[in-house]
Amino acid sequence: MVIATPLPPETPHRRRHPRLRTQLPGRIETVAEVLSINLLDISASGARFEVVTFSHRPPPLTAKQTVLLRWADFEKIGQLVWNARRTAGLCFTSRVSPEELLATRLMHDEFVRNGGHEREARESARTWVTGHG
Repeated sequence: MVIATPLPPETPHRRRHPRLRTQLPGRIETVAEVLSINLLDISASGARFEVVTFSHRPPPLTAKQTVLLRWADFEKIGQLVWNARRTAGLCFTSRVSPEELLATRLMHDEFVRNGGHEREARESARTWVTGHG
């Protein structure tokens, strides 16, 4: 089940738009590289994500950096506003529409129903072992 809870708009340091929690895979694209991510939550104005990496070094992300977020059939340009190790948050330059948020929620529900990241990991391992892909 996906829960989006609105926060009081007048509270300092609080988001104005409710966040939709997700587990969807996606990508962050910078000028230098493309990073695989898990989209942790998204709202009309921003998103939080976790970089998926096998490296021990932190991902090359810095505050105020402009990036492109791609998830499912959608993409948005945004500016990183914070990062902590492999998790970061960004603010979009244009709003995510209610239709895009609804479609994201439906895709999230289907992704989880179909096995989510565990299924993705099994398929990646199978591809690596068989040499296909």
